[in-house]
Amino acid sequence: MRRLLTAIAFLPVAALSIDHTKLDFGRPLQIEDAHPLALGEMKLELGASVAMSDHNRSLYSFEVEFAYGIALNTHIEVGVEPTAGVRAGNTDRAVDLGPTSVGVFFGLTRESPTTPASAVAVRAHLPTGRIGSATDVSVTGIFGGQAGGFGRWHTNLGGSVAVNRRSGDRLVTFAGGLGYSQPIGLPYDFSQTFVSAISIRQSREAEGGLTGTLGVGLRRQIGIRDVLDVGVETDVFVTGASQRTPIRLIIGLSRSF
Repeated sequence: MRRLLTAIAFLPVAALSIDHTKLDFGRPLQIEDAHPLALGEMKLELGASVAMSDHNRSLYSFEVEFAYGIALNTHIEVGVEPTAGVRAGNTDRAVDLGPTSVGVFFGLTRESPTTPASAVAVRAHLPTGRIGSATDVSVTGIFGGQAGGFGRWHTNLGGSVAVNRRSGDRLVTFAGGLGYSQPIGLPYDFSQTFVSAISIRQSREAEGGLTGTLGVGLRRQIGIRDVLDVGVETDVFVTGASQRTPIRLIIGLSRSF
């Protein structure tokens, strides 16, 4: 009876808040789930990360993204990703506005006892920063379903095409990821979700190879409309001339309207 009363006490909060069990790409890990925003829902997402490379250089990345539920099972996204690179021990610094991204997220199917939830995201990255980069368009298939009593599995598979690629860049690159998430603290705590993921991505540069990344993170409800997420990732393997990142720390905040 005590557990039932605890669950009932949390129901009004859960109904009014954004869902801490929903996963957004990069917040906190490189995996996302198949659930679009509701019609008319708006969400502002802020993220920051610091990556320490094998070459004694730190890369600070930031992200500001706005998403809006423009139709049933469909939302649009607009974001910008500024970066700052700093080499330890000297004044070698590079600050850049980074690319601007625009995208559309389509929810295709809802989860049923026989089929997983599925969605497709189409995104374009535009070179709005000072440092030259290619315009690319990516398409990602997103799938997810129940795993055990409360856990969920997540799979992302996608490819990116460079529209105006630079010399030495690949025309097409591929990426994928497999993740697992589970609310923790039940039945006494209904406010946090544990996340783990492994992802593999192909370097845009022709001399580069594949990078495999492993990460763990936590999403926690900190208000009726706010979710805080933290994560840590490490590149477990690289091939070709790709640069390995031993550790990457991520923090993010999402707020719905």
